[in-house]
Amino acid sequence: MPKMSNLRQSVYEALLISALGIALGLLLNRQLLWNVLADQNAVIPVQTETDKRLVPVALDETRELIEKGAFLIDARPIEFYREGHIAGALPLPLSTPDGDIKGFRSRVPANATVIVYCDGYDCNDSNLLGLKLLAAGYREVLIYEGGFSEWEEENLPVRKGDMP
Repeated sequence: MPKMSNLRQSVYEALLISALGIALGLLLNRQLLWNVLADQNAVIPVQTETDKRLVPVALDETRELIEKGAFLIDARPIEFYREGHIAGALPLPLSTPDGDIKGFRSRVPANATVIVYCDGYDCNDSNLLGLKLLAAGYREVLIYEGGFSEWEEENLPVRKGDMP
């Protein structure tokens, strides 16, 4: 008979721990739960290292910043740059060694606004190169997420060949 009592006690403790876990989970996620119950869009905020230090910019803002003197950097492989790139963009492929990025400062000062792009929304090379630029001392690094694909779809100026 004592064995049944121990089993009952263990089940009771397991249920108590589960109930406390559920209550704590609901408490910590109450805003998300409220949005789901209110049939609103429930967006789970995810913040990565990239999100904190790199700022995404849309097409219109990218164009405005270029007009104000921002540097546009193409993170794609050099072959893609030669086949077609945004007019005025400088090539700096993601595969560029870190030491060469420091040499990049002779063309682009570290205090300049830098906009990095690659193929489009599904390409992460611009984010990775942006982090490399931050590590090399660049302060204002923005990411044009629409990239070359969006720019070309909008029939905006593109060039072929080597550097401008």
